[in-house]
Amino acid sequence: MTDLVFNELSVSPLCETKTDCFHRLKEFIETYKAAEEFDFNRIRFDEAFDQIVLSAGYTLNDFCNENRTWGILLRGLARYPFIDDDSDEEERFIENTFFIKENGEKLKTYGLAAAYLYSTIGIGFAADRYWAKLTHTLVIEGKEKRLTTVLCASKPVHFEAEEFQQWLAENTEIELTESAESKKISLRKDHGSDTLLKFAKKLLKSPYVISVINSLPFNPGERNFIKKIYPTGNIEIVLTDTDMGLGMVIRTTGRNLRETRRIAKIISSQYE
Repeated sequence: MTDLVFNELSVSPLCETKTDCFHRLKEFIETYKAAEEFDFNRIRFDEAFDQIVLSAGYTLNDFCNENRTWGILLRGLARYPFIDDDSDEEERFIENTFFIKENGEKLKTYGLAAAYLYSTIGIGFAADRYWAKLTHTLVIEGKEKRLTTVLCASKPVHFEAEEFQQWLAENTEIELTESAESKKISLRKDHGSDTLLKFAKKLLKSPYVISVINSLPFNPGERNFIKKIYPTGNIEIVLTDTDMGLGMVIRTTGRNLRETRRIAKIISSQYE
């Protein structure tokens, strides 16, 4: 499990109305839920909710009080402090000063500094076009003087971006589980089922495939062997070398989208 870190700079520009605040927080929560698929489970905050201003005279704490369900969720996932006391990360934070470079201007940052120190990513509001971007330049002045890139997710689609996938590959490991269940094949008895059955038996030799759930409708124009990947562990496969585009849905040991993507890649390399 990995923590995200709240980007305090992304509160600006402030919302003009409570309706704007609602939409901003809705997207924030949707972004967090997308992050959960990659085993991010908490958000580190530098300030208490009553210090995080959403609009003039209206704080994140006010929002949580008025939107009880979302408030319970947000308060439950908040973690303090944003940098652990007496830690290596705290020492490095003290030894350096961190800035985000925006259009030639340097903005002092705390949250994205912590994201860098913990080798994780930030999460914030898509308050304007700048903060709607995923990648940002982090300027470090001090003992670790350098320029580097830090990621700050502000939209659910950011977790589909190539930059995030690359970060994921470089910073985290995946431990896939193998199936210990009795493997079954369930296919419709229609044209081409003999071809699907033969291929399904091959797939079941993979330690990551639990079962073949069903046949897919014909996809004669499909060019991709892996048609669709689900966070539940299911994968849609199409035999692109068949005229009808025969396909099937398989159940794998993937426990989230990240694991299922890795399993899909393995299956593709072995059986395509």
